Amino acid sequence: MKKKIKVIFFDAGNTLIFINFKIIKKIIEEFGIKTSLTDLK
Repeated sequence: MKKKIKVIFFDAGNTLIFINFKIIKKIIEEFGIKTSLTDLK
């Protein structure tokens, strides 16, 4: 009997999608939250 695939997991973080921490930092700081690139990474 053949098994059906029910779920497929993808590792998106830095595999399929590369995170631009500079943009995220800019958006966060627009909300008044100070952060550093090191803290975000």
